[in-house]
Amino acid sequence: YNRGMNSVDGLSFNTAEKLSATLLEHGFPREGINILGRFIGRSGTLPTEQNRFRLYPVIYEKIVENTAIREDIPLFFLYALIREESYFDPDIVSHAGATGLTQLMPGTALDMARKMKIHPVDLEDPEVNITLGSGYLGEMLKRYGTPISALGAYNAGPGRMRRWNAEFGDLEPLLFLEAIPFRETRDYCKRVLVSSVVYGYLYRSEEHTSELQSHSFISYAVFCLKKKNKKKTRHKHYTCLPSTHIMLQLTHSNQHLL
Repeated sequence: YNRGMNSVDGLSFNTAEKLSATLLEHGFPREGINILGRFIGRSGTLPTEQNRFRLYPVIYEKIVENTAIREDIPLFFLYALIREESYFDPDIVSHAGATGLTQLMPGTALDMARKMKIHPVDLEDPEVNITLGSGYLGEMLKRYGTPISALGAYNAGPGRMRRWNAEFGDLEPLLFLEAIPFRETRDYCKRVLVSSVVYGYLYRSEEHTSELQSHSFISYAVFCLKKKNKKKTRHKHYTCLPSTHIMLQLTHSNQHLL
C-alpha cells in the first residue's frame, strides 16, 4: 500500500485531485483521502470547498445515523472516529489485529456482540462493524462522561483509563489529555476531536451547532491544533494540514462558540 501511495508523487496537483475524486466515487475512500491530503499538504494551499468534502466524506450514512441515534453519540463524532480509524476502508486490518471501519479488536468485538446479541460477527461487514464499534464507543462515553476519556479508553483500553482517572482524573479535560502517558493515545484523541469539529463545520446544522456548544469540541480541537502546529516533526500523513486550514476558517467565523 505504501509503495502504491509513493508512486503517485510525480503526478500534477490537478491529476491527483481527479484521481482522488475517481477513487472516492468508486468506493476507495482510504486511497482517495490519502492522495488528496498528501498533495494539499505538500502544496500548502487552502483546500477548495469541494476538496474539503472529499477529505471528510460521509459514507455509510444510514448505518452511521441509525447507530449514532441508538447509542446517543453525536453524529459528527462517530464519523470522525470512523475516518481516523480506517478512512472508511471496511477491509483494513492493523498489525495488532484491529479490523474494519471502527478498528475493533476481535476480543472487544465478541464481548460487544454478546451484549448486543449480534451473530455472526463479521468485522468486515460495514453494518456489523459500525454497530459494534458505536456500541463500544457509546459504552465508553456513558462510563467516562467526556469525549477525551471515552476516546482514550477506546484507543488504550478501559483498564488503562481507569488507572489514569485514579491518578489524574480531577484535572480539567485538556490538561487530562496532555497527562495521558501514551503519545499514540494523546495524538489519536486529538485527531478525532479535530475531525469532529471539521465534520460539524462542513455538514453544519442546528443539531451540530448545539452539540458543538454542549461538548466544547471546538475548544478541544483548537487546543489540539495549537499543540500540533508547534511540532517540527514530519507527519506520516499529510491530512493534518488541510484540517488546520479548515479549522482556522471555522474559528474565525465561530468565535462565539469558543
